[in-house]
Amino acid sequence: MEKLTLRNFSDLLDPEILDEGLAFFTNEGFHNLLTVDGVWAAEYEEDGHAGEIAVEITNGTVVSAQCTCDHFEEDNWVDGACVHLAAMLFAIKSGQATESPAGRRGRPKAAAESTPKAPKEKKEKVPKTPAKPKDPAEAVLGELEPKEIYEFVRQMIGKNKDFKSQFLMHFSDKTAGSAQQFDEIIIHAIAAVKGRRKYLKGADGAKIATSLTPLYKQAANTEAKGFLRESFAICKSLLHHLPKVFAAMETASAKLNTLLENTMSVISLIINNSTAPFELRNEVFEVLLAEYIQLETDAAGSLKDEVYERVIASARAIKRLEDVEKTLQQLLAPYAEKGAKPAWSIDFFRETALIERLLNLYEKEIKDDLKVNALLERNKHIANFYLRLIDKKIADADFPMAIQYTQDMTKNVKKYGNQISIWDLDKSLNNRLLEIYRQSKDHVNLSLLAGKLFKASNFQDITYFKLEKSACPPEKWAGRVDSYLQQMKSLRGYAIIGSYYEVLLLEERWQPLMDKVAETTNLSLWKKYGQYLKHRFPSTYLKGLQRALETELKQSYSGDYTVAVTLLEDMKTVEGGSELAKKLVVKFKEQYANRRTLLSLLNKIIVA
Repeated sequence: MEKLTLRNFSDLLDPEILDEGLAFFTNEGFHNLLTVDGVWAAEYEEDGHAGEIAVEITNGTVVSAQCTCDHFEEDNWVDGACVHLAAMLFAIKSGQATESPAGRRGRPKAAAESTPKAPKEKKEKVPKTPAKPKDPAEAVLGELEPKEIYEFVRQMIGKNKDFKSQFLMHFSDKTAGSAQQFDEIIIHAIAAVKGRRKYLKGADGAKIATSLTPLYKQAANTEAKGFLRESFAICKSLLHHLPKVFAAMETASAKLNTLLENTMSVISLIINNSTAPFELRNEVFEVLLAEYIQLETDAAGSLKDEVYERVIASARAIKRLEDVEKTLQQLLAPYAEKGAKPAWSIDFFRETALIERLLNLYEKEIKDDLKVNALLERNKHIANFYLRLIDKKIADADFPMAIQYTQDMTKNVKKYGNQISIWDLDKSLNNRLLEIYRQSKDHVNLSLLAGKLFKASNFQDITYFKLEKSACPPEKWAGRVDSYLQQMKSLRGYAIIGSYYEVLLLEERWQPLMDKVAETTNLSLWKKYGQYLKHRFPSTYLKGLQRALETELKQSYSGDYTVAVTLLEDMKTVEGGSELAKKLVVKFKEQYANRRTLLSLLNKIIVA
């Protein structure tokens, strides 16, 4: 267990315990707060019951602690800390305890008396720490005059940077600037550019950013020097007013974006500063979270996303991710009451974005799988998230439930027609079923569904063809291919665009493929499939290609010259092709001398 000290307790203890402890201390929940020989003790009253607490500190480290409440764990001061221990540490750090009368010696009452959770047998096992002499520095400090202390501090601030930093950090409340002053500077800067216009242009944003950059630099400098309150006051004002500028802009401004990002960086530095007062870090986070809520309500686009990213990073630093979760749930509440909305609705997209963020928070930050599934179940009325639920079941290898959900959506597909096109939803569901069958190794259903979808695509989606082949028994596959080729021939127009050729190529049926390619004058098909045929059928290849080239150039004044020249070059790699290529180049130069583009390309061909 890491040692608990007056310097690190605000980082080690649970944030909720800290908050309640600070409130308990602030509201003067302790009575008779006394200290003697490094031991602090106090009495308190809670829910009508009296309680006592005692803490022994040596060189700033908690040596022992006892509390009579039911929540305190004597053997684990960090994870088992109670509100009263946190409050006592705040009290000790503030120096509010008074010295016990001279006649009072030994352990205070709270430490001396036994408690229900600290029986005598347990205390006897731990040897009592002997009282130590008072620290010499504290003894001298008690004898100094305020003027002497002031002069010493003033000199140390000028000599020692570490001392200066700690001094400013501790008294950061004293350095805070006037929030009203910063607001006025920003408002006047915006008004000077905007005037009476309703909207601003990108150039206006650049002007505003230029005028406000010195204010940002002041925030950065004051943060670096330890004037955290002043830095926060400036950033708070910028964060409050900049979104309004973005909302009034017709076009984006890169400089204004940069100013916002820089401001967010300073905000993050304050929150992530582990040496800063925990109360200040929480206060800065609250402002950041409130700003995000406002942006999310106003749907401010990329600006909202930028603030959200900072909220997550900050919540992670101070262990407040659960608060972000509650915020997202609250923002979703108004949408849940409205039910399903059409996909083109702004509300639908905003709700979708919020749920996506909540899912990411669970999966990446909180990592609570049960909460993720519960959230998805609650939002099954939204098509995209019902699909996400099916994906989750597939990822968890819960295939029966994934199939059940897929079939449920298929039966009620019209129910989601106002959110997503029925055709798109049907395709998405079928693809998920294929993935379920593939992962569960259900080859029969995989082959049947893939074949069905290949036909439904008019034999154009070759992905389904490949998937069916992977699952179909080898002895049945040849017959399936013959059936497909026969059906594809009857489609005519569809076969021309390539799927027929693709099937022949995948099945390595070279002769039928050569016959089909030789029939066409489409140079693109020759370029795509001819490379697989030229060495297998050189003579047929050269004759068919010559006919295709001559037909293409004759019929089209501005044909695909680049492909034509590429194929002429390719002829030289085929047996007996060099001589033919040479003749065709000479012929085309003479025949099409008026086509400058073609002639220029032909002149680049080097025929041996």
